[in-house]
Amino acid sequence: MRLVAWSRMGGLALGLLLAAPAAAETPALLSVHAGAFDFLKERKAGLVDVEYRGRPLLWWFRPVAGGMFDTDNAAYGYGGLAIEIWFGTQIVLTPSAVAGVYGNGDRNAKKLGSSTEFRTGSELAWRFQNDTRVGIGFHHISNAGIAKKNPGTELLTLTVAIPLQRFLAAVSP
Repeated sequence: MRLVAWSRMGGLALGLLLAAPAAAETPALLSVHAGAFDFLKERKAGLVDVEYRGRPLLWWFRPVAGGMFDTDNAAYGYGGLAIEIWFGTQIVLTPSAVAGVYGNGDRNAKKLGSSTEFRTGSELAWRFQNDTRVGIGFHHISNAGIAKKNPGTELLTLTVAIPLQRFLAAVSP
């Protein structure tokens, strides 16, 4: 019975990968996120996250690398993969999974139980004709049980992603 359920889920996932229309010539992006760290808790911290998203490689998988800092001086550097699922040509859902190194920051910062942490989540964005995207993201950071303490945390962000070529052209002399 379990094998049948897993094969159906696998078939559905494969179907989504093959059927999701990709936008033509999706560029590499520089993405900036601003929002709330540990936003489901009473005590929240603000956060800023800057992320590089490379051009899609195999199918719609994109390499991602970035760094996040919060107002309690905690920091998280990471790398991983994202995939784009398009709904038409303007709306894109971008689930991602990354692994990284977390530094606790000052005494008020959230202690996540390990310096190795994993982040999973998604972003839903609107793509403008110039390939700039504006969206909202929800992510969860956890050490996946590799340490005794694993409180995890959630992030809620507003996101702006700019094609890297356009950003580089704007900052070069």
